[in-house]
Amino acid sequence: MLKSFLFLMMVFSCLLLAQSGSLIMVRCDNDEEFLESPSQMQLGHLQSSFDTSVDTVVFVHGYMTNFDDARGNFEGAVSVLKSKIGKRNYVGFHWPSKVLWFGTAVTGANTSGRFLLHVLSNISKWYGSSNKRIHLMTHSLGARVLLNALKLNEARYVKWGYCFNMAAAVHNNAYIDSFAGTNEIAQKNYVYYSDRDGVLKYIYTLYYWLFDRNERGREFPDWDQMSDPEKIEYLQKLDQTLQEGGYPQTDLDMYLMETMERASKEAMGLVGSVGVSKVENLNVSDIASSHSYWEHTEVLKKIAEKMQ
Repeated sequence: MLKSFLFLMMVFSCLLLAQSGSLIMVRCDNDEEFLESPSQMQLGHLQSSFDTSVDTVVFVHGYMTNFDDARGNFEGAVSVLKSKIGKRNYVGFHWPSKVLWFGTAVTGANTSGRFLLHVLSNISKWYGSSNKRIHLMTHSLGARVLLNALKLNEARYVKWGYCFNMAAAVHNNAYIDSFAGTNEIAQKNYVYYSDRDGVLKYIYTLYYWLFDRNERGREFPDWDQMSDPEKIEYLQKLDQTLQEGGYPQTDLDMYLMETMERASKEAMGLVGSVGVSKVENLNVSDIASSHSYWEHTEVLKKIAEKMQ
Protein backbone atom coordinates (compact mmCIF):
# COMPACT_ATOMS: atom_id res chain seq x y z
CA MET A 1 0.00 0.00 0.00
CA LEU A 2 2.81 2.39 0.92
CA LYS A 3 4.64 1.63 -2.31
CA SER A 4 1.47 2.35 -4.32
CA PHE A 5 0.99 5.65 -2.52
CA LEU A 6 4.61 6.69 -3.13
CA PHE A 7 4.31 5.73 -6.78
CA LEU A 8 1.15 7.83 -7.21
CA MET A 9 2.81 10.75 -5.46
CA MET A 10 5.79 10.48 -7.79
CA VAL A 11 3.52 10.43 -10.86
CA PHE A 12 1.57 13.42 -9.56
CA SER A 13 4.78 15.34 -8.90
CA CYS A 14 6.00 14.62 -12.42
CA LEU A 15 2.74 15.87 -13.85
CA LEU A 16 3.03 19.08 -11.87
CA LEU A 17 6.61 19.53 -13.01
CA ALA A 18 5.61 18.97 -16.64
CA GLN A 19 2.89 21.60 -16.33
CA SER A 20 5.06 24.20 -14.66
CA GLY A 21 5.49 27.13 -16.96
CA SER A 22 3.16 25.63 -19.55
CA LEU A 23 0.91 27.76 -21.75
CA ILE A 24 -2.47 28.90 -20.44
CA MET A 25 -4.90 30.23 -23.05
CA VAL A 26 -7.45 32.98 -22.43
CA ARG A 27 -9.94 34.31 -24.95
CA CYS A 28 -12.32 37.23 -25.38
CA ASP A 29 -14.75 35.34 -27.60
CA ASN A 30 -17.22 32.52 -27.68
CA ASP A 31 -16.72 30.53 -30.87
CA GLU A 32 -15.12 33.53 -32.63
CA GLU A 33 -17.82 35.97 -31.52
CA PHE A 34 -16.83 38.71 -29.04
CA LEU A 35 -18.05 38.41 -25.46
CA GLU A 36 -20.28 41.26 -24.36
CA SER A 37 -17.76 42.59 -21.84
CA PRO A 38 -14.27 41.81 -20.47
CA SER A 39 -15.83 40.73 -17.17
CA GLN A 40 -17.21 37.65 -18.94
CA MET A 41 -13.73 36.32 -19.69
CA GLN A 42 -12.89 33.05 -17.93
CA LEU A 43 -9.65 33.62 -16.01
CA GLY A 44 -10.10 31.01 -13.27
CA HIS A 45 -7.69 28.48 -14.77
CA LEU A 46 -5.05 31.15 -15.25
CA GLN A 47 -5.43 32.43 -11.70
CA SER A 48 -5.32 28.97 -10.12
CA SER A 49 -2.04 28.13 -11.89
CA PHE A 50 -0.49 31.59 -11.56
CA ASP A 51 2.97 31.85 -9.97
CA THR A 52 3.69 35.25 -8.42
CA SER A 53 7.41 34.44 -8.10
CA VAL A 54 8.12 34.68 -11.85
CA ASP A 55 7.46 37.17 -14.65
CA THR A 56 4.59 36.75 -17.10
CA VAL A 57 4.77 36.57 -20.91
CA VAL A 58 1.56 37.25 -22.85
CA PHE A 59 1.32 36.33 -26.53
CA VAL A 60 -1.08 38.10 -28.95
CA HIS A 61 -1.63 36.77 -32.48
CA GLY A 62 -2.55 38.58 -35.67
CA TYR A 63 -4.98 38.37 -38.59
CA MET A 64 -6.67 35.15 -39.82
CA THR A 65 -5.78 33.03 -36.79
CA ASN A 66 -8.26 30.73 -35.08
CA PHE A 67 -7.97 29.49 -31.51
CA ASP A 68 -6.22 26.20 -32.32
CA ASP A 69 -3.72 27.85 -34.66
CA ALA A 70 -2.97 30.52 -32.05
CA ARG A 71 -2.40 27.90 -29.36
CA GLY A 72 -0.09 25.93 -31.65
CA ASN A 73 1.97 29.03 -32.49
CA PHE A 74 2.18 30.07 -28.86
CA GLU A 75 3.18 26.59 -27.67
CA GLY A 76 6.03 26.63 -30.15
CA ALA A 77 7.15 30.00 -28.83
CA VAL A 78 6.94 28.77 -25.22
CA SER A 79 9.23 25.86 -26.08
CA VAL A 80 11.85 28.28 -27.44
CA LEU A 81 11.54 30.76 -24.58
CA LYS A 82 11.66 28.12 -21.84
CA SER A 83 14.93 26.80 -23.24
CA LYS A 84 16.40 30.28 -22.69
CA ILE A 85 14.65 31.80 -19.68
CA GLY A 86 12.95 28.87 -17.96
CA LYS A 87 9.67 28.99 -16.14
CA ARG A 88 7.38 31.98 -16.54
CA ASN A 89 3.62 32.46 -16.54
CA TYR A 90 3.07 31.93 -20.27
CA VAL A 91 -0.33 33.26 -21.38
CA GLY A 92 -1.86 33.09 -24.85
CA PHE A 93 -4.47 35.74 -25.65
CA HIS A 94 -6.94 34.83 -28.40
CA TRP A 95 -9.18 37.34 -30.14
CA PRO A 96 -11.55 36.67 -33.09
CA SER A 97 -9.39 37.58 -36.09
CA LYS A 98 -10.32 34.88 -38.59
CA VAL A 99 -12.84 36.95 -40.50
CA LEU A 100 -13.53 37.38 -44.21
CA TRP A 101 -12.54 41.04 -44.51
CA PHE A 102 -9.40 42.74 -43.26
CA GLY A 103 -11.39 45.84 -42.28
CA THR A 104 -13.43 43.70 -39.90
CA ALA A 105 -10.20 42.37 -38.39
CA VAL A 106 -8.91 45.93 -37.83
CA THR A 107 -12.13 46.80 -36.02
CA GLY A 108 -11.81 43.59 -34.00
CA ALA A 109 -8.24 44.43 -33.03
CA ASN A 110 -9.41 47.83 -31.78
CA THR A 111 -12.16 46.18 -29.74
CA SER A 112 -9.80 43.55 -28.33
CA GLY A 113 -7.61 46.12 -26.59
CA ARG A 114 -9.92 46.51 -23.60
CA PHE A 115 -10.18 42.73 -23.22
CA LEU A 116 -6.40 42.39 -23.25
CA LEU A 117 -6.11 45.16 -20.67
CA HIS A 118 -8.61 43.31 -18.47
CA VAL A 119 -6.29 40.29 -18.44
CA LEU A 120 -3.20 42.40 -17.75
CA SER A 121 -4.95 44.32 -14.96
CA ASN A 122 -5.98 41.10 -13.23
CA ILE A 123 -2.49 39.66 -13.49
CA SER A 124 -1.10 42.87 -11.98
CA LYS A 125 -3.52 42.54 -9.05
CA TRP A 126 -2.48 38.92 -8.47
CA TYR A 127 1.14 40.04 -8.21
CA GLY A 128 0.25 42.41 -5.37
CA SER A 129 3.40 44.13 -4.09
CA SER A 130 5.70 41.88 -6.12
CA ASN A 131 8.17 43.55 -8.46
CA LYS A 132 7.61 40.96 -11.19
CA ARG A 133 6.62 42.24 -14.62
CA ILE A 134 4.38 41.40 -17.58
CA HIS A 135 5.98 41.20 -21.02
CA LEU A 136 3.96 41.25 -24.25
CA MET A 137 4.82 39.49 -27.51
CA THR A 138 2.60 40.48 -30.44
CA HIS A 139 2.54 39.51 -34.08
CA SER A 140 1.15 41.44 -37.06
CA LEU A 141 -2.29 42.90 -36.26
CA GLY A 142 -1.75 41.84 -32.64
CA ALA A 143 0.31 45.02 -32.29
CA ARG A 144 -2.88 47.03 -32.84
CA VAL A 145 -4.56 45.04 -30.05
CA LEU A 146 -1.71 45.97 -27.70
CA LEU A 147 -1.66 49.63 -28.72
CA ASN A 148 -5.38 49.89 -28.06
CA ALA A 149 -4.78 48.48 -24.57
CA LEU A 150 -1.88 50.85 -23.93
CA LYS A 151 -3.90 53.95 -24.78
CA LEU A 152 -6.57 53.26 -22.13
CA ASN A 153 -6.26 55.15 -18.84
CA GLU A 154 -6.18 51.95 -16.76
CA ALA A 155 -3.03 50.85 -18.58
CA ARG A 156 -0.87 52.99 -16.30
CA TYR A 157 -1.63 50.61 -13.40
CA VAL A 158 -0.34 47.49 -15.16
CA LYS A 159 3.01 46.03 -14.10
CA TRP A 160 4.50 46.50 -17.55
CA GLY A 161 7.74 44.93 -18.58
CA TYR A 162 8.84 44.94 -22.22
CA CYS A 163 6.66 44.95 -25.35
CA PHE A 164 7.96 42.97 -28.32
CA ASN A 165 6.17 43.68 -31.60
CA MET A 166 6.93 41.33 -34.48
CA ALA A 167 5.89 42.27 -38.04
CA ALA A 168 3.61 44.97 -36.65
CA ALA A 169 0.68 45.70 -38.97
CA VAL A 170 0.39 49.35 -37.94
CA HIS A 171 1.73 52.60 -39.39
CA ASN A 172 5.38 53.33 -38.68
CA ASN A 173 4.29 56.62 -37.07
CA ALA A 174 1.71 54.97 -34.78
CA TYR A 175 3.50 56.08 -31.59
CA ILE A 176 3.18 59.75 -32.56
CA ASP A 177 -0.12 59.65 -34.44
CA SER A 178 -3.00 57.22 -33.88
CA PHE A 179 -1.53 55.91 -30.63
CA ALA A 180 0.45 58.93 -29.52
CA GLY A 181 2.22 58.51 -26.20
CA THR A 182 1.69 54.76 -25.87
CA ASN A 183 5.44 54.27 -26.24
CA GLU A 184 5.91 55.81 -22.78
CA ILE A 185 3.77 53.28 -20.86
CA ALA A 186 5.83 50.08 -20.94
CA GLN A 187 9.45 49.89 -19.78
CA LYS A 188 10.64 49.44 -23.38
CA ASN A 189 9.16 48.72 -26.80
CA TYR A 190 11.06 46.55 -29.25
CA VAL A 191 10.02 46.55 -32.92
CA TYR A 192 11.20 43.58 -34.99
CA TYR A 193 10.88 44.23 -38.71
CA SER A 194 11.91 42.62 -42.00
CA ASP A 195 11.79 44.00 -45.52
CA ARG A 196 11.42 40.40 -46.74
CA ASP A 197 7.92 40.12 -45.26
CA GLY A 198 5.85 39.95 -48.45
CA VAL A 199 2.61 39.00 -46.73
CA LEU A 200 2.63 42.14 -44.58
CA LYS A 201 3.15 44.24 -47.69
CA TYR A 202 0.04 42.66 -49.23
CA ILE A 203 -2.00 42.97 -46.03
CA TYR A 204 -1.05 46.61 -45.74
CA THR A 205 -1.99 47.20 -49.36
CA LEU A 206 -5.48 45.98 -48.43
CA TYR A 207 -5.44 48.38 -45.49
CA TYR A 208 -4.82 51.37 -47.72
CA TRP A 209 -7.40 50.13 -50.19
CA LEU A 210 -10.04 50.06 -47.45
CA PHE A 211 -9.26 53.31 -45.69
CA ASP A 212 -7.98 55.58 -48.48
CA ARG A 213 -10.93 55.32 -50.86
CA ASN A 214 -10.98 59.04 -51.58
CA GLU A 215 -7.48 58.87 -53.07
CA ARG A 216 -8.36 56.28 -55.72
CA GLY A 217 -10.34 58.50 -58.07
CA ARG A 218 -12.19 55.49 -59.51
CA GLU A 219 -13.62 52.14 -58.45
CA PHE A 220 -12.60 48.61 -59.49
CA PRO A 221 -15.68 46.42 -58.98
CA ASP A 222 -14.01 43.14 -60.06
CA TRP A 223 -11.35 43.62 -57.39
CA ASP A 224 -13.89 44.57 -54.74
CA GLN A 225 -15.77 41.33 -55.33
CA MET A 226 -12.72 39.20 -54.49
CA SER A 227 -12.25 37.76 -51.02
CA ASP A 228 -9.23 38.96 -49.05
CA PRO A 229 -7.33 35.67 -49.55
CA GLU A 230 -7.95 36.00 -53.30
CA LYS A 231 -6.71 39.59 -53.22
CA ILE A 232 -3.54 38.60 -51.37
CA GLU A 233 -2.88 35.88 -53.95
CA TYR A 234 -3.44 38.42 -56.75
CA LEU A 235 -1.02 40.86 -55.13
CA GLN A 236 1.57 38.14 -54.68
CA LYS A 237 1.44 37.27 -58.39
CA LEU A 238 1.57 40.94 -59.42
CA ASP A 239 4.52 41.56 -57.10
CA GLN A 240 6.37 38.59 -58.56
CA THR A 241 5.76 39.92 -62.08
CA LEU A 242 7.11 43.33 -61.09
CA GLN A 243 10.20 41.84 -59.44
CA GLU A 244 10.91 39.89 -62.61
CA GLY A 245 10.96 43.13 -64.60
CA GLY A 246 7.37 43.12 -65.79
CA TYR A 247 5.05 46.12 -65.92
CA PRO A 248 1.45 46.67 -64.79
CA GLN A 249 -0.93 45.96 -67.65
CA THR A 250 -4.15 47.52 -66.32
CA ASP A 251 -5.25 50.58 -64.36
CA LEU A 252 -5.93 48.28 -61.41
CA ASP A 253 -2.43 46.82 -61.51
CA MET A 254 -0.94 50.31 -61.74
CA TYR A 255 -2.85 51.45 -58.69
CA LEU A 256 -1.97 48.30 -56.76
CA MET A 257 1.71 48.72 -57.62
CA GLU A 258 1.67 52.28 -56.28
CA THR A 259 -0.16 51.16 -53.14
CA MET A 260 2.31 48.32 -52.51
CA GLU A 261 5.17 50.79 -52.83
CA ARG A 262 3.51 53.01 -50.25
CA ALA A 263 2.90 50.06 -47.92
CA SER A 264 6.56 49.09 -48.21
CA LYS A 265 7.56 52.49 -46.84
CA GLU A 266 4.97 52.96 -44.09
CA ALA A 267 4.20 49.60 -42.44
CA MET A 268 6.03 49.34 -39.10
CA GLY A 269 6.72 45.65 -39.63
CA LEU A 270 8.55 46.43 -42.89
CA VAL A 271 10.57 49.54 -41.99
CA GLY A 272 10.44 49.87 -38.21
CA SER A 273 9.05 52.72 -36.14
CA VAL A 274 9.84 56.39 -36.48
CA GLY A 275 12.28 57.48 -33.81
CA VAL A 276 10.61 58.03 -30.42
CA SER A 277 11.63 57.47 -26.82
CA LYS A 278 11.59 53.96 -25.32
CA VAL A 279 11.30 52.36 -28.77
CA GLU A 280 14.12 50.31 -30.30
CA ASN A 281 13.99 49.04 -33.88
CA LEU A 282 15.64 45.71 -34.71
CA ASN A 283 16.07 44.77 -38.35
CA VAL A 284 15.78 40.98 -38.59
CA SER A 285 15.62 40.74 -42.39
CA ASP A 286 18.58 38.35 -42.29
CA ILE A 287 16.70 35.78 -40.19
CA ALA A 288 13.01 36.56 -40.86
CA SER A 289 12.30 35.70 -44.47
CA SER A 290 8.51 35.62 -44.17
CA HIS A 291 5.56 36.87 -42.13
CA SER A 292 5.44 33.78 -39.91
CA TYR A 293 7.60 35.03 -37.05
CA TRP A 294 6.34 32.28 -34.73
CA GLU A 295 8.32 29.89 -36.94
CA HIS A 296 11.49 32.02 -36.92
CA THR A 297 13.12 30.60 -33.81
CA GLU A 298 16.16 32.86 -34.10
CA VAL A 299 13.92 35.91 -33.65
CA LEU A 300 12.23 34.29 -30.66
CA LYS A 301 15.63 33.55 -29.12
CA LYS A 302 16.64 37.20 -29.51
CA ILE A 303 13.46 38.21 -27.70
CA ALA A 304 14.19 35.74 -24.92
CA GLU A 305 17.63 37.30 -24.46
CA LYS A 306 15.98 40.66 -23.79
CA MET A 307 13.93 39.09 -20.98
CA GLN A 308 16.89 37.56 -19.16
